[in-house]
Amino acid sequence: MVFRLAKWDSMVKFGTWFTIIVMLGTGVFVLLPLLPDLHEYFWAVVIWFVLLLFIIITYLLAPRYYLLTGDKLIIRRIIGNIVIDLDEIISVDKVKKPRLWRVVGNGGLFSYYGLFNDEQGNKVKVYSTRLTDMVKIQTKTGTFYLSPQKNAEFIDLLKGRAYV
Repeated sequence: MVFRLAKWDSMVKFGTWFTIIVMLGTGVFVLLPLLPDLHEYFWAVVIWFVLLLFIIITYLLAPRYYLLTGDKLIIRRIIGNIVIDLDEIISVDKVKKPRLWRVVGNGGLFSYYGLFNDEQGNKVKVYSTRLTDMVKIQTKTGTFYLSPQKNAEFIDLLKGRAYV
């Protein structure tokens, strides 16, 4: 069963649209006029393309949806799906507003994903579009925070299929 991601929170909306507008604006209004003198501004163009590549990679790694199969929960991404075996799940809970701090990963461009610390200092993995009303999945190997659009249905199905 496919579960859509929750709508972007205000930080993801602002960060994503601001970044896109700034990149398009600098590309159109700054770099295009420099094309005749490209040899003088070569590094400015290279830096812009490196930043564009970073944004594209960030988009490709962002979660798209959650897929619940017979024995697995799959966090679908364009590049590199994340697979959680249902028999590894210890608990599933709704968390209203977890206190999470990013260690390594993305903090709001298209979504939140990567390694975060929780308030106890534990390393957790986040694949989410918001930092409120999240689903916390504790497995034998680690903890995941997700943001499906229909939390209650997602939790009920997980608890029904996993050995919780």
